[in-house]
Amino acid sequence: MKYRVTQPFIAFGMTPDVGDIIELTDEQATALREAATVAPYEIKVLPKPENKSLKKPLGLSRPAPRSRAKTAKRSKKTAKK
Repeated sequence: MKYRVTQPFIAFGMTPDVGDIIELTDEQATALREAATVAPYEIKVLPKPENKSLKKPLGLSRPAPRSRAKTAKRSKKTAKK
């Protein structure tokens, strides 16, 4: 089983630092837990992040105005008589 080291120790041929995750047998873990040097390692599963682009707009905000591209001016033809 996996355990997180809370205090450094030298035992069972290991010298882990604080915060390391180590694999121990039940007997080893019992001995080290009595000395409060290890704690059970818990794996926390985070939920998937929400995809905000798929949400519908609330209608409170207005859409951005279109950017108007400038076009070349056309010369006007003169009227023929």
